[in-house]
Amino acid sequence: MLDERALNEFESVFEAAVRPRVRLAPVRWARILVALDGSPASASGIALGELLAQRKDAALHFLATRSLAPGEDAARAAETLEAEQTTAVAQAKQKELKVSGSAALAPPGDAILAELRAAPTSLLVIPTPFGGQTPDATSLGSTVDHLLRASDCPALLLKHPVLRPEDVFRRVLAYVPSGFEVGPHFSIPFDLVEPNGTLELIHVVNEREIARYAAAFEVTADGDDERAKTQSMVEGIERRMTALLDAALREVRNEPFTCRSVVVHGDPLERVASHVLDFEASLLVVESESRPETPVTPEAYHLLKEITGIPLLAL
Repeated sequence: MLDERALNEFESVFEAAVRPRVRLAPVRWARILVALDGSPASASGIALGELLAQRKDAALHFLATRSLAPGEDAARAAETLEAEQTTAVAQAKQKELKVSGSAALAPPGDAILAELRAAPTSLLVIPTPFGGQTPDATSLGSTVDHLLRASDCPALLLKHPVLRPEDVFRRVLAYVPSGFEVGPHFSIPFDLVEPNGTLELIHVVNEREIARYAAAFEVTADGDDERAKTQSMVEGIERRMTALLDAALREVRNEPFTCRSVVVHGDPLERVASHVLDFEASLLVVESESRPETPVTPEAYHLLKEITGIPLLAL
């Protein structure tokens, strides 16, 4: 039979969160790191790095890096990398940006991680996969995988060249997971969307989330009661997430951009991929649940790997 006591307790918890408080912290743009691998997507990274550095008054650093291939002349390879970053720096200086550059003939994941740790960095911009790697069916490439596991720096992943960098922050879709916390990165999509642009927050109530809440509240049912339990869980989660997202929207009600939220039920990948098309998103922001053991959760990684066609921002 359906456990009415547990369901009543479950619903009362969500009712208590009808008007939660969400505070958006100011985003401090210290430095933007752009990783260069000589690809067309890398050229887009240069353009986006320059655009953000100009808009946010941030320092900009270009890092050209790759591993030495077997039998390759090390001096010539280092010279090529140096020329790549020097060209990018010279171009940015013409735009009067605060820019620096470096080159590292080393495993790219290690070189980029070392640069991230060398100075406070607000954003990493990187082609995906990096260095022309061919990812297998389960990865974004070894370099990007390494960085997503080892660093909590927000990463703007560029799977393809961006034809109009100035449009990337015009229609921003931000995926918000169930276990998210309003941490230091939550404010970033609100800060990135451009004036007269649109930011949409989306949460997908999914089976894993429903099962987790059912276990937490010890809700048990069978037969027809199973459907009633599931429906109650979905409605409760929808109310809670809608309240949380609405609280965030109240924080930006006077900003010069449109902001809205939607809560749907289903498979996260299917619903987000569909919404990317319906919303005509120019950027997908993927939030991860707050977990100390890994900056990017499996659910978030799955979205980052499978969604294509637009830049992806991993928070």
